[in-house]
Amino acid sequence: MKEKERVQLENTKPFYLKKLFKVLFAYNKFNTSNWIDILSGIYGDRKIFFLEKELDYGFFKGSSFTYKDMLKFINRMGNAFKELGVKKGDRIALITMNRLELAFAYFAGMKIGAVVVPLNAMYKPHEIKYVVENAEADVLVTDRQVFNASIVDTKMFPSIKKWIMLTREEVPEGFYSLSELMLNASEKLDPIEKSPDDIVSILYTSGTTGYPKGAILHEEAVARTIKRMALIGGLFPTFNRFLALYVVPLAHVMGYVVMVSLCSMGIPSIFMSRFEPETALQIMEKYGVRVFIGVPAMYAMLSMAGAKNYDLSKMKVWGSAADALPREYLEEFRGYGGIRLFGKQIIPPLFLEGYGQVETTGITAIYVHPFFFRKWREKPHGCVGKPRGNMEVKIVDENWNEVKVGEPGELIVRGPRVIKAYWKADELNRIAFKDGWFRTGDLMRMDKKGRLYFVDREKDMIKVGGYSVFSKEVEEEMMANPNIAEVAVIGVKDKIKGQKPIAVVRLKPGAKTTEEELLQWAKEHIAAYKAPRKVIIVEEMPYGATMKIDKKVLRKQYENIFLE
Repeated sequence: MKEKERVQLENTKPFYLKKLFKVLFAYNKFNTSNWIDILSGIYGDRKIFFLEKELDYGFFKGSSFTYKDMLKFINRMGNAFKELGVKKGDRIALITMNRLELAFAYFAGMKIGAVVVPLNAMYKPHEIKYVVENAEADVLVTDRQVFNASIVDTKMFPSIKKWIMLTREEVPEGFYSLSELMLNASEKLDPIEKSPDDIVSILYTSGTTGYPKGAILHEEAVARTIKRMALIGGLFPTFNRFLALYVVPLAHVMGYVVMVSLCSMGIPSIFMSRFEPETALQIMEKYGVRVFIGVPAMYAMLSMAGAKNYDLSKMKVWGSAADALPREYLEEFRGYGGIRLFGKQIIPPLFLEGYGQVETTGITAIYVHPFFFRKWREKPHGCVGKPRGNMEVKIVDENWNEVKVGEPGELIVRGPRVIKAYWKADELNRIAFKDGWFRTGDLMRMDKKGRLYFVDREKDMIKVGGYSVFSKEVEEEMMANPNIAEVAVIGVKDKIKGQKPIAVVRLKPGAKTTEEELLQWAKEHIAAYKAPRKVIIVEEMPYGATMKIDKKVLRKQYENIFLE
C-alpha cells in the first residue's frame, strides 16, 4: 500500500448518516446479484482492496481497488462469461491460486445467475475430474500455475467444453483468455432477477464415502449473510484507516464468508494471496491493521514467528474459526491491540471464535469473548458459543430423539442458512436431512444457557489447519497403491496444525516397499492438505468385535508421534 492510497482511504469514508440511510433503504433489496452495485453506490471511491502486486488487465492497472473499480471489473467479467454462452443455472468451475480475481469471478458468476463451483487448488487431476463431472460444469476457469501443476492435459476432462485462463500472456491451445474477453466487454451489466430457492453455489466438502459431496447454497442463505453484514457496516461509523488483513483461502467456505462480510461492511482489506507469518506480521505493524481473521494454525505460526516482537497495538478485532483455538494463543493475541492508555492495555481487543460448516453457509455459532471482568473472560472448556442468525439447534441421539441438557449427542440444525440437500446425493440426503433439520455429524452437548460444547467428531474427521480431512476418503486413495493390503488413516496431535493425518498400513504378502516410498507416493497422488504426513507399516492391525480396524487403539498408540 502506497502512502497516497492511505490518504485516499482516509478521505473516502462516507458521511455516517448518509451511509446509514442508504443501507437501511436498500436492506430488503440486497441479493447475490445486485449487492456489489448497491455497495458501490454507498461507498463509491472508497478503497476496498490493496494488493501485494500490481494487476494489469489493459482496461485496469493498479495495486488497489475502489468499490467502483470492483463493480466495473466484475461487470466486464460477467459480460465475458455471457459472451461465451453462460446463462442462469449453468455451472462454472473455478480453480486458481488464492487471488483476488477468483473472488471477482465468483461475484461475476453470482451476478449473471450462474452456479459457481469453487475447487481447492491442491486437488489432484482425478479429484478435479470427479467434481466437475458431478457438478455437471462445462466451463472451467483456472490460471497457469494450477493448470501446470494439477490439470496439465485438458483431454482428461471431457465434460469441460470451454476452458478459460486468467492471464495476460499467451494461453494454451483451446483456451480463452479472460483478460482479452474482458478487454472488449462492457462495464455495464444489469443484475439478473433471482428467487430465494435459486442455487448460488455448490461447495464441495470431503465425504465419508470416498468422494466429495456438494453442498448446495441457495439465494436466501447467502443473501441473508450479505444483508446482515451490510447492516452492521451501516450501523457503525466508518473509521479512518480501519484495515483488515485477508489471508483465508477463497475456495474454503470460511474464506468466502469472510470476503463477503468485509466487502458488505465496508472494511478495506490488504489481500494476501499466500499466508506467510513473518510477512503478515510485518504488514500488521507497518499499516496498522485493525482486523485479522484466520484459522488456529495461523495463530500458532504467527506466535512462533515472534508476534510479541512486532507492534500490533492497532489491532481491534481478532477472529478464529474452522477449528478449536488453543487457549495459549487466545490469551497471547488478546494481549495485542485493544484500547491502550499510556502504553498499557485497558480494554482488550474484540476476539470472536466461530463454529460452523459449509452446510450452514459458514457460521452456526459464535463465541464473543467479553471485554471486562477477568472471570467472565474465562471461556468454558470446549464451548463454541451460542447459535446465531435464526439458527435452531438440538442435541439428539441416533434416532433423532432429543437428549437431556448436558448430555452428549449429535448436533442437528435448522434455519434459513442451512442447506436443503447435497447435490445429486439421494441416499446421503435421506440420512442427513429430516423435516428441515440437518445432521452435522458433530457430537456436542448443550448447557442450560443454550451454549454449545464440542465433544468429538463423529465420523473420524481430521482437522488440519482449518481444512477438513476425512479418513475414509484418504484410505480409499491410499488403497490405489498396489502394495497395500489394509490402511487406517487417523489424526494425531500437532502443535501447529492442531492435527495431522498419518496412515497405518499392512502390506500385501511379498510386497517390498518402505515407509518412505509410500509417503512419497501419497504426496504425489493425494492433495497436499490431506495427504498423510507419516506412514507406519505394521504386521497386524488391531480389530474390534465386528472385525473392523479399531482406530481408537491406533490413536492411543500414536497420539504423540509428532510431539515427541
